Amino acid sequence: MVNWKTKKGRLNKVLVAGESITIGQAVAIYTDGKVYKADADAEGYYPAVGLAGFSVSEGDKVEIVRGGVLYDSTATWTIGGEVYLSETAGGLVQIAPTVAQLIGYALTATTIAVEIAQITGDLGSGSVSNAHINASAGIVGSKLHTNAQVRYAKSEILNIDIGAGTPKDTAVLVPEKAITITDACFVYTEATAAAGATAATIKMGTSAGGTQIVNTTNLQQPKAIGSKTALSIVSGKVTADGAVFVRLTGVVATPIAGEGYIQIEYTVDDAA
Repeated sequence: MVNWKTKKGRLNKVLVAGESITIGQAVAIYTDGKVYKADADAEGYYPAVGLAGFSVSEGDKVEIVRGGVLYDSTATWTIGGEVYLSETAGGLVQIAPTVAQLIGYALTATTIAVEIAQITGDLGSGSVSNAHINASAGIVGSKLHTNAQVRYAKSEILNIDIGAGTPKDTAVLVPEKAITITDACFVYTEATAAAGATAATIKMGTSAGGTQIVNTTNLQQPKAIGSKTALSIVSGKVTADGAVFVRLTGVVATPIAGEGYIQIEYTVDDAA
């Protein structure tokens, strides 16, 4: 037998159950706006927003209780111990799971003082997802963009007229974790002249002068300040502590205008 001795901090009753829920079970609001049994091991079904105020069937309106004293005649709680959301849908436990959300405290072996708290601990394999932050939260722009994890790096300014066939090697970055380069380009910070600039080339590798990342690519003319030359990625994989090198091969050291920098977009590979 489960019942409430007291209730407080109730949510509204206009929410609809997406499944059958028993009184006292932990519940969450899913992205479809309906109420389901909360589960600390199922993305989208945590955190719990409260416990069911009474038993309901799918399609019924739900009372969600966030505070009070819950009685369960079959329970064997350790008195004074903390009670957490379980990895079993709707359940409560006293041993904190990996995703630990405090639900309340055991007053006696059969009663819990319910005080719904926020999640602590590991939220999963890595990133926050749209199940955690989504448009239904009512926060403009809160839905995560597909490219939310894209990062950028750029080289020093490279002057193209350093001498015909003269190479200049630059280390752009040495990532601590493995990365994948998803895009690269040469951004012009000085306009190139109408002639001569195309003799300059760019290539990119994991060793000085290498082409593991980008094959030899000619710069363009004329190009305005703020424009760019796209660099085609051969392989974007860079190991942890592996360097990313850029080699500019220049043009004659005469007033052939043009300078710029390499811009790299990359993602950090899944981390343990």
